[in-house]
Amino acid sequence: AKHAPEMYTEPVIKESANRVYVEYYFSGQRLHEYNANKLGLSIIPNKARTKPERTKLLKKLKFELEKALEKGWDPITPAVVLEAPLTLEESIQKIVQSKLTGNYSRTYTRDIEGTAKQFLEFLTSKEKTAPPDSLSASRITAFLD
Repeated sequence: AKHAPEMYTEPVIKESANRVYVEYYFSGQRLHEYNANKLGLSIIPNKARTKPERTKLLKKLKFELEKALEKGWDPITPAVVLEAPLTLEESIQKIVQSKLTGNYSRTYTRDIEGTAKQFLEFLTSKEKTAPPDSLSASRITAFLD
């Protein structure tokens, strides 16, 4: 039993410029989901190393979106959800992901990804799992030096 079927269309897998996503309409608005961040899930098909893995993750993303929509999830009006605060590593990944989906040059996005990767390699595992605001300015300076 679908929940208000006129509110949304069935999510469809799409591909453009070597990036895959799931497209659907919600309340007449066309939406593209490149990952499951809005659902609080870590499903990122475009980060897959192989085509079969990417396809598997893409199908999982489509499935999770369908499931959420059927339960009445609203992708446009974010619900106030009390969720665990993001770790520093998750925050960095979220920022990088937002840059990758933005309209930025290939060199800029490559530099962002590279810097984020180097920064995460520099951080201790304790720092990565701590909240972002717990990182001291001196640690950031040490990385930049």
